[in-house]
Order: sequence, then C-alpha cells, then structure tokens
Amino acid sequence: MTEVETTFRNLLGLRKADTNYVVNFSARFRYIYVETPKAACSTIKRSLQFAEAGGDAARLPDNVHDRDHSPIQQIRNDPRTFRILLDDPRVIRFCFVRNPFTRALSCYLDKFVQETDAEQRRYFHNELGIANRRQLSFRDYLLAVKDQPDAQRNIHWMSQSFLLQPRSMAYDFIGRFEHLQADLDRLFTRLGLPRDALQTEITHATSAGDKIKAHYGDAELDLVRELYEEDFNSFGYGWSPRVL
Repeated sequence: MTEVETTFRNLLGLRKADTNYVVNFSARFRYIYVETPKAACSTIKRSLQFAEAGGDAARLPDNVHDRDHSPIQQIRNDPRTFRILLDDPRVIRFCFVRNPFTRALSCYLDKFVQETDAEQRRYFHNELGIANRRQLSFRDYLLAVKDQPDAQRNIHWMSQSFLLQPRSMAYDFIGRFEHLQADLDRLFTRLGLPRDALQTEITHATSAGDKIKAHYGDAELDLVRELYEEDFNSFGYGWSPRVL
C-alpha cells in the first residue's frame, strides 16, 4: 500500500480494496468522488466515465464497476496525482447519499433475493457471515448486519456515515439519490462537465421504494433506525420510510 493510500484509508477508515473501489478522481475535471453503493453509483460513474472519455463509448468498460478499465482514475494507479488533488482546495469533493430505509431494502433485494450468480451469492452470504443456502428474510438480513461492527461490514450495507466520513472528509457537494436528476445537473454544471454525458436512463432494477410496504413492519423499521441512526442524523433524513 502506498503512503497516499494509507493516508486516505486512515481518513475514511476503510480496507485497502474498499478504498480503491469507492474513490474515483479526475485530474482533467478536478474532482474526487467517493461513491456510495446502492445510491445510484452506477448512473453517476457511467456519466463521469462518458465525460472523462469525451463521449467515446468505445473507451468505456462493459461493466461500469470495472475499475481497471475505467477512464476515471483510482488511487493505486496514480497516487501522486491523487495526493495533489487531495491537497488542492479548488478540487470538488462530492458524494451522494440515500434514505437509509430504501438503501437497506435495495441492498437486501439486490444481493440476497435477485442475485442469480452462484459465486456472487456465496460471496455476499460469506460477507454477511451466514450460510449460503439459508433462506433469508429482510428481518434476518438486518439482524445479521446488526451483528457486524460497522467497520467490518461490506460497503453495500455499511452505514453511509462510516463509509463517507463527512466529519473528516470535507465534501463540497452532497447529492441525494431522491433528487438524482436535479443534483447531477447541478453537479455537472459546477464541474464544467458536458451535459450530454449524463446517463440518467440507467435505472436500478430493485425499485426498492415501491416495495417498502411489503417488507417493512415495526421490527424492521426499528432495526434500520438503530443500524443507521448516524445516517439519519448526518444527512437529514426523516425517521419514517417515506420515499423523499
């Protein structure tokens, strides 16, 4: 691990692989984006990739999460440039957050209900510390998350407060999943990115906001409030599961 990776890892408190995965930066457009899994990161990254590639789709990876082939830089590939950007007050640091109620449900549905790849299913079950063949209800999922210290959780169900560390990482822009179109428009304007790079047609298949009533009872509501209390406090979300 380079000195820069160590410095930034200490700033966020993440594992090395997670740090390199969630941190995206551009020397060309002068930004640092710390992504939040399950908060439109696919849409945001694809839009940034299009802008970085000058609209050349041939330069984009088939899988938006393929960091090794992404035109957006990561720390391990150019730590010196990242260090320069990190220390430059003119560089825009940004992230996006999501209502903890819909983010928690989206993660459960995506990784433990709809995931069909056997290897991926086994990976996420192992990350949660449960048997791969176990039939997992939403309540059981939340209880398993509760058994894990935040620092040891997979980034998909880690609290946004721990992942983003807003008290130590001074963000210039915090967008919201619930206002994605408007906030991306504002962000692209601020960064001077071409508006035709916006890939807002990318949507997430789980539609978690439409399934709140089917999966949430009083026990689930209380568990999410307990698990993600700091997210509610840090990012100004209300304590009801209403989709904003």
